[in-house]
Amino acid sequence: MKKLIITILAAMPYLGFAQAVNFTIKARVAGTSAANEAHLIFYREGDPVFATAKLENGEYVFKGTAPDRLKASFFIDNRGFGYAGGKFPDALEIRLEDGVINIVAADSVKNAEVTGGPYIKDFIIYQKFIAKQANLFDRNRGNEVIAFQDKKPQVEIDQLHLKTRSAYEQWIERNIAYAKAYPRSFSSIDALSNSVTPENGLTKIKPVFDAMSAELKETPSGKALNNRLTAVRETKVGAMAPLFTLADTAGKPISLKAFRGKYVFIDFWASWCHPCREENPNYIANYKKYKVKGLEILGVTLDKPREKEKWMEAIRKDGLLWPQVGNLTIGNLDVSKLYNITSIPQNYLLDPGGKIIASDLRGEELGKKLAEIFDK
Repeated sequence: MKKLIITILAAMPYLGFAQAVNFTIKARVAGTSAANEAHLIFYREGDPVFATAKLENGEYVFKGTAPDRLKASFFIDNRGFGYAGGKFPDALEIRLEDGVINIVAADSVKNAEVTGGPYIKDFIIYQKFIAKQANLFDRNRGNEVIAFQDKKPQVEIDQLHLKTRSAYEQWIERNIAYAKAYPRSFSSIDALSNSVTPENGLTKIKPVFDAMSAELKETPSGKALNNRLTAVRETKVGAMAPLFTLADTAGKPISLKAFRGKYVFIDFWASWCHPCREENPNYIANYKKYKVKGLEILGVTLDKPREKEKWMEAIRKDGLLWPQVGNLTIGNLDVSKLYNITSIPQNYLLDPGGKIIASDLRGEELGKKLAEIFDK
């Protein structure tokens, strides 16, 4: 392994970090026919970019432009997402880069062989480095989602969640280890971006990021990571919570500042987030117990404008009793970036003066923290 690391580091300085890329993807997938469509998804500044290709002369071809060497997901029909029928998604992660990227899948798309230029090779090294932890995390997360879908007993779901959380933490540590071992690898930006949390952003991630080259930091992906680290600093425990105003379910603007004088629990969630909705009964119980003592909850959805009806239905179905706001109008402030929300559920507890006093409170931890405050 040591010899491999030295070889790769020696090669990295020759990789340029030009920003826009023009890619061509050619994919051959065994067992497909003209009835099957291939799909490609990547994210440009948080917004999904979708592309679809039909089978022609035995292969699927995508041609496009991306603002950076972004990660993309490739899959056939609807097999790349969800856990319908207890089946796991069959999708392939690749790195977009200039030139031709070849995909050959003999069985599952996830296990396809990928060839291309230096960034593809760099990405493959990264994937192999984190494979064990990534597979464990994917498997545990999938088992938890399937158990939720199958309406398994809550105690079983809770046990699976603990396994998912443990696997997630192992995955984060492995990503950080990669970035330390390969400071000139473009994939180290991904590795650190995957790993940023309110707890580790300033203590573990920023020092590794600071040690990277100025050239790598100046890429769009590097700048985005730097912005996230800034958000971590501004939303750490002890900091004043960034203010925002968003529209509620009726389109009426609601300001965070209007809640001054109360303890405010900001809950970032979405209608499609199963773990978020699993927490709602716990939030409801605590809200009913402590509202009269000065607790307020403000729900902030990550649902998109096209998902407003699903958001409204989730509020009704789950019986949520507190104000709900979201980025459901084009041009609204992206509070998820302001608060470095990269996964949900995520939450922040504010004191009456607007200072953050806790974050990421779930299950019994939330009840214990509120008891410390209100049951004196």
